[in-house]
Amino acid sequence: MKIKSFYVLAIAVAMAFTSCRKGNEIKPALNTEENEAMAATVMAASGVPQNSVITIAGGPYTTGPTLVNGTGRNAHFNGPVGIQLMDDGTIYVADAHNNVIRKVTQAGLVSTFGIPKPGSTPLSEPQYIGITKSGTVNIIAKDPGEGFSEGRIYKPDGTLVILNTFFYAIFVTLAKDPYEDVFWFNAGTSTRKFLPNSSGSLGTNSLEYSNEFLPEFPEAHPFFRGLFVGYNKVTYFTYNNQIYKHTPSNIGALIFPGLFFENITCIIANKDSRTIYVADNGYIKRIDNGRLSTIAGPNKTNPDGRDGVGFKADVNAQYLALGKDESTLYFSDTKANAIRKIVLK
Repeated sequence: MKIKSFYVLAIAVAMAFTSCRKGNEIKPALNTEENEAMAATVMAASGVPQNSVITIAGGPYTTGPTLVNGTGRNAHFNGPVGIQLMDDGTIYVADAHNNVIRKVTQAGLVSTFGIPKPGSTPLSEPQYIGITKSGTVNIIAKDPGEGFSEGRIYKPDGTLVILNTFFYAIFVTLAKDPYEDVFWFNAGTSTRKFLPNSSGSLGTNSLEYSNEFLPEFPEAHPFFRGLFVGYNKVTYFTYNNQIYKHTPSNIGALIFPGLFFENITCIIANKDSRTIYVADNGYIKRIDNGRLSTIAGPNKTNPDGRDGVGFKADVNAQYLALGKDESTLYFSDTKANAIRKIVLK
């Protein structure tokens, strides 16, 4: 049943990175030349240079259909946004402009995921995808009528459990909880579990905080963007292109106050939350103990979606997923229309 609510979601959530590190000690950022020199001399365990960008599936195309299944570069995407990396290495992709969810195997074989079922209400520009271990499928898409966000939950067999649209609300990201078989999402300026609540709407157990630590935001309807839930039970989110935290003791704070970004679309951290990766305006950036470096990004000299090492590649990262061994970062590239990875160690 489609439920429309005429209110702007706005409570707040919070998040942040480990207090056991020197997280607020801001150090100089590495420039492009330093990153390229580092990548050229440091080899990863796999035998390839660190920061090597490799396309797994998809890639730039000029003509023909945008929805093509196949292996590697033979497959076509059209505006891939959110991705989820499963434990077995499978990647699910919200293929926004093709209006479907895609599945990518470790071998790079791309197929169209069979949810929604044929004949049921189709998706409109899916933005984020999250599948629980029990098989429940969670999708954030755009409402085709009003253009606001739409949340859907499906049973493993494709049965629709809930479909909610909230007027004037934007849902952002689906972040996996490390201890529960559930996802969190940003709804306006609150963070909630992606579950039906007692009233039949979407979103339970919202994280609330005193908004005294948040600055005024110039947008009429501000909202949290990036979201990550750490093993330390700290939730991290971005607001006004800076990174904040919300601790289990209900304390919210800005972290890295000296670091500013342009347009954050995703944040993710390693298991101990000491290293943070940020997709910012197409670039992939990394924060280690307060030191910011840029490891890949748009290649203004050769903007063609090419693979390569560091800035020799052409990257427009939208959404990130970190491999279990933390040696590889997977990402969607909206301009190259590809699913790609970057070798970290």
